[in-house]
Amino acid sequence: MTNIGRHTEGVFIESNGNIILKRKLTSNKRISCFFSENDKTPNTDGFFELIDEKGVPQKRFNVQIKTTNELKNGKYSLDTKILNYVFSKISIDPTFLFVVDLKAENILYRYISIDFLLSIDFDRKKNITLDFSNDEIFDINVFEKEVIKIKEDHDRLVLNKDTEDISNIQEAIQYLNDTLSAIPKVIDTLLPNLYRVGIATSNLEKNITIKNSSNKENVFTSFANYGAYFILKGEKRFEIEDFNNENNYNNVLFDGIGNTTPQKYAKSVVSNLLDIFFNKTLNYVRYLPDIVLKEIAFSFLDKLGSKIDNLASDMYHKTFYLDNIDTSAVSLYIHNVIKYMWHILYSRSNLNHYEEKLRMILYRNLNSLYYSNGVDFVDLLSTFYHNNQFEEKYFEEQLSENQITHILSLLTNEYKVYYFAINELVARNINSIERIWSFEPTRDIPFVGWRANLLDKRFFDQSKKWLTMLPELYEELIEKLNLNDLRINKKITCSIVKKQEVFYSIVADYFSEYSDKFIINTVEKIDDDAIDKYGNLGWSAFIPEIMETKMPLYYSLIILVYNRLCEKYSVENKGVLVVHTRIMKLF
Repeated sequence: MTNIGRHTEGVFIESNGNIILKRKLTSNKRISCFFSENDKTPNTDGFFELIDEKGVPQKRFNVQIKTTNELKNGKYSLDTKILNYVFSKISIDPTFLFVVDLKAENILYRYISIDFLLSIDFDRKKNITLDFSNDEIFDINVFEKEVIKIKEDHDRLVLNKDTEDISNIQEAIQYLNDTLSAIPKVIDTLLPNLYRVGIATSNLEKNITIKNSSNKENVFTSFANYGAYFILKGEKRFEIEDFNNENNYNNVLFDGIGNTTPQKYAKSVVSNLLDIFFNKTLNYVRYLPDIVLKEIAFSFLDKLGSKIDNLASDMYHKTFYLDNIDTSAVSLYIHNVIKYMWHILYSRSNLNHYEEKLRMILYRNLNSLYYSNGVDFVDLLSTFYHNNQFEEKYFEEQLSENQITHILSLLTNEYKVYYFAINELVARNINSIERIWSFEPTRDIPFVGWRANLLDKRFFDQSKKWLTMLPELYEELIEKLNLNDLRINKKITCSIVKKQEVFYSIVADYFSEYSDKFIINTVEKIDDDAIDKYGNLGWSAFIPEIMETKMPLYYSLIILVYNRLCEKYSVENKGVLVVHTRIMKLF
């Protein structure tokens, strides 16, 4: 027989259930039903409208209708698709679940509110058993009153917003949550136990009052204002609300002109979170490859060597005096720097004349806007620490984690990177480390009004080593961060050349072409044939600056990951802070 579609028994069961439900809901002429027959959509089965005594629609409610002949003790096994739909996309319309018992012609119901969803355990389950023993429609007038109450509560939620406003805000919330769920290692670090992100908004010309962290109140005239708020797992809160004085909001934007859209605002939140992750928390250091951690540790040691005489190398005055060292010794050095700064700032006795002077300078710098990014304590120490016997200094104080965190907050970002990287080396049981870069990157040339750098063949050799290693380490890092979709499919050819002979300004010319894997080749000069074939060269003025930090692998990896994330999610790239320069792009 020809294979053609047929009406199954289930179609008739569903139709009978819809008829029974519609007859009940419309019996007092205050509810009008628009149900889908034989509907195959996975989420809702239509809607009903609450109408007033004149027949004017007041509110629309989504419905999901289930029909059964086998309801046992008021319990029903429900597919969780409808629950996930409501929870992941807060609709402008509230949603009801109806279970029609054909055998008894009873109608059971449940308003699928956020409070209800947060009270049950349905996450990652295909089915869940719900008890409807006390949720039957006996009196349609009683049910109508409950629907009116839900309408009033929901109207307060979406106050002053029309359908288009809500739709735009929903799209922004969806973008925000989809994006944050795609970068879990970033978000788990910044916002542990985050479930969703909501947006508070107000779009009327009215005054709203927001309390800041010091509990002071600021009054703003509202036009198109937005504030993100973070909903933690188990917290009962909607994803969209009007500004109110009881809740705290993050990344608040007050746009008096009214030209900011919810989508633009959502992207600004993502941009701010990425900036915080890459430039302030620095917790991503735990994911760095071993060789990068060693590079960072030796950058710290070289800082000590360049500033403290008895730790300096005989060969190069800007480097530490050893090329290999036990990790425990490096850890001791970084903790001694932190403890000594605590001692200078907060000890009430036993400070000599030079230490008293250092304390005065420290306080002055910490209170200066010029040092808003932190102070370089080793630099100050080398100037004011009279006897320079850093290794022989006895550091008696044992600091708590809170005290260490406080001192790190007063230092430049480099010290935070040093501290986290050295701690991670210890945690990985790496007992000794060796020097990665074996030269002084630059030598200062005195020009009036200029700080110029003279680089030689060693600079090219070390740059070649760095850039050749970079692709493999980049692949390793994005895998650890669960960001495999950030892979780079380019072959980049670089040439380190002088661009301005007079001022010794060195840049890297490069061109790129498609490749199935990330490759960087470094040559002394790109030949003319390649230039003719690939057109104008790009250039990176930041290669000498990054190399001078003696952490080129670290900075270039973070710049690449950060830049790729900003590109992927189309958000503002605020750049990675390298010393006092924000670098937005390496290649």
